[in-house]
Amino acid sequence: MTATAEELDRSLGRLFASDPEAMADALSVWMRLRDEAPVLRFGDRVLVSRYADCKHVLRDTTHLDPAVPDRDVEVSEAPASFSEDEKLAWVEVANFERHYMNRSGDSEKHARLRRIAHRAFTPASIAATTDSIERYSAALLDDAAAAAEGGVADLAPFAYTLPLMVICDMLGVPAGDRELIHGWSGRLGRNRGGVEAGPVLDARDAMRDFRAYVAEIVERHRVDSSSVSPLVASLMDADEQERLTEIELAGMFVLLLFAGHETTTNLLGIGTLELLRNEEQRRALCDDPGLAAGATEELLRFVSPVQWQARSVGEACAFDGVEVRPGEQAVGMIAAANRDPAVFPEPDRLDITRANADDHLSLGFGIHFCMGAALARAEGRLGFAALAARFPQMELAADPATLRFGGHALLRRLESLPVRLGPESRP
Repeated sequence: MTATAEELDRSLGRLFASDPEAMADALSVWMRLRDEAPVLRFGDRVLVSRYADCKHVLRDTTHLDPAVPDRDVEVSEAPASFSEDEKLAWVEVANFERHYMNRSGDSEKHARLRRIAHRAFTPASIAATTDSIERYSAALLDDAAAAAEGGVADLAPFAYTLPLMVICDMLGVPAGDRELIHGWSGRLGRNRGGVEAGPVLDARDAMRDFRAYVAEIVERHRVDSSSVSPLVASLMDADEQERLTEIELAGMFVLLLFAGHETTTNLLGIGTLELLRNEEQRRALCDDPGLAAGATEELLRFVSPVQWQARSVGEACAFDGVEVRPGEQAVGMIAAANRDPAVFPEPDRLDITRANADDHLSLGFGIHFCMGAALARAEGRLGFAALAARFPQMELAADPATLRFGGHALLRRLESLPVRLGPESRP
């Protein structure tokens, strides 16, 4: 291995380990993958960075989510370094997470769960969120302006809270329970990969609390179906074959919170940062808020809120002669594929009028295309439009190099986004 290849391997290792400095400079790694190693074996994974290869990984129905098998796991399969309690926690969490819709390796089960979940994201249900997205955006920007010190406000709470409020409303979560629900989902999310003792124990406790909360919802629905939100009722009211079990409903809650909150938080937060770093594009949006829909698509491409998607290979395949054996992982590096010059001319330039921006892979592809895509797009469109209309002279109030990223590298997020709001523009 050459020195250059070794350095790329080290950079990838730091990034996959969610090192904050590596996450802040993730783009440089994706550009190197794109240019130097578009197909790269990395341990027992093969990373593919070209658009066509990434699309194949996402589309191929023989490739399954690798996190958990589609069966109950046993204690003997837990990491050998775990204590007995940690192994039991690992088993309990893994056997819960396999009920997530996107973890279902069985095509019939996946199709059934997806049919049920589709009831939550009808055009009518998404349209019904428009007023609340606009109302919450205005209220949160009021809060940001009120909390500003010396004209400087942190927009991270706006990016974090807006999608949380919307998805919790859809799930019928009372305002007082939002942080509780988010805390549980976050603790489960930190367990991604399930190979660290601390996170798996915390994830088990969060899962138990989450399931108890959902069990109360199920009981309320049993007594009076009108007592739960229309979305939850739609998930539970069906014929026997299509009804969600309690554990499936809890898993659906977690998945909808991730899909309906964390990804949009990253789009709004990092997307706003990119607009502030590209003043000409931000100015164009301020001058014409009608560009917000196109800006959302371009920022989905440019930011890639979900940085990659891994699939366990069911049938052997190869990319540029690099074989991926059954059971190994093919990883579609979405953040790199979204900057493939073969698909997007001048891919590293932000262009909110880009004609084919919506060809990005940020919302998945094929049978795993994000069901909440319309909601994410609505929140992005209305959120970016609200910022542009309310604070047209907003400026970044910190050196971009000093901004810290947190969370998991798969779904990296800004810890803070200090801005000078400038004069407000009111209708």
